[in-house]
Amino acid sequence: MRVLAATRKGGNSWQRLTQGLPEHAHLVVYREAMATDNLDAAGIYIGTSTGQLFYSRDAGDSWELMADYLPQIGSLEAAVTES
Repeated sequence: MRVLAATRKGGNSWQRLTQGLPEHAHLVVYREAMATDNLDAAGIYIGTSTGQLFYSRDAGDSWELMADYLPQIGSLEAAVTES
């Protein structure tokens, strides 16, 4: 089983990044279904094979559901636009 995790210490220790994600769900994220933006505190976006789109505004420390009931998400792109 693979878990969403990150290291900020060169691989010496790892932290699970699951706050806000469903606890008892088997989510599959394809290789191209993750994207980041270039904001300070990077935004991270992941799309699942079952049609959920999750995002993090704090470099993965916490997650929120952006959209649900979409078709299978095979790839994502992120863009920052000025308003």
